[in-house]
Amino acid sequence: MPASEGRRRLRFFINSSLSSLAEQRLNAELADVVEQASHSVYLPQRELPLGTRASPAEILEANSAAVRASDAVLVVLDKPGLGVAFELGVAFAVKKRIVLFRTDTQDYLGKILEGLWQSHERDLRATSVEELRVVLSRLSSWSTRELEVVE
Repeated sequence: MPASEGRRRLRFFINSSLSSLAEQRLNAELADVVEQASHSVYLPQRELPLGTRASPAEILEANSAAVRASDAVLVVLDKPGLGVAFELGVAFAVKKRIVLFRTDTQDYLGKILEGLWQSHERDLRATSVEELRVVLSRLSSWSTRELEVVE
């Protein structure tokens, strides 16, 4: 169903590690999945490609602004680095709807991220691309109020 037929088009920030080619390829695949669900994406590796002359401070500002401008943040918890943790903290602090994606649930993430994974709404967690498609489909029908994070 096109976004114009009752489905809400959301803007997602994809929060993920960029350390390896495999991670970059997964990120691009996840961006495609989000876009195929009729949502828009801010993917840092596409917006500020690796090797650009952007300074760390410029990347910090661009990504922080993109998190604040998003409707939701898709967090990839497979081998998250410090940047992922920081951007997740920004999303959490500004009360963005967070979708968690994790393909390896055997890999221990530390107490805070494990706590987040375990306590997070089941409808907003995915361990495969197929599950992510279901989550994205569900989110399209949520109202603005449902997208707001309640304390």
